[in-house]
Amino acid sequence: MTVLAELLNQRKAAFDKIRDLQAQITKLAVVEEPDVSVESTTLVHDLMADLEATAVFTQIVTVSINEANNAAQVTFEGGTDSLMECVALRDRLQLVVKQRESIQSDIEGQLGLGEGRRRSYLYSRERRSKDDIKDVSLIDLVAFKAETKRMADRVRALDIEIQKVNWSYQV
Repeated sequence: MTVLAELLNQRKAAFDKIRDLQAQITKLAVVEEPDVSVESTTLVHDLMADLEATAVFTQIVTVSINEANNAAQVTFEGGTDSLMECVALRDRLQLVVKQRESIQSDIEGQLGLGEGRRRSYLYSRERRSKDDIKDVSLIDLVAFKAETKRMADRVRALDIEIQKVNWSYQV
């Protein structure tokens, strides 16, 4: 028996190996005509066979991981869902947090707020007097930032629960 996290590590190692094999094959597959040899041809074909075997291995491991993700249960925020559903939720929340952080940063840049408190050169309309038009945000940035932080905290908490299952679920 092995835990799910070990399968995930094996799959990552297999993907890394595929990338390395691809680089080796690409490097060795083309030679100048006088350098063609049985050994170099055999080496390239052996690397291609290893690439195919590693790809088959990733398929087998991925099926096992997906089956485990569907079977394993995660308890989070008072409910229980499959690991697959929790991973999808975490990925969605991470995406939303990243987008919200980007939106906040862009708005702060337009308003001349945030890090460095400088206006971005993209939004460099400066007020010359108190009568000039003032840029304002239509989003309450304090509340927006607080909600983004709550979402990021939720992502971290969910990720901890996912990792607990990854390291305890027997495959």
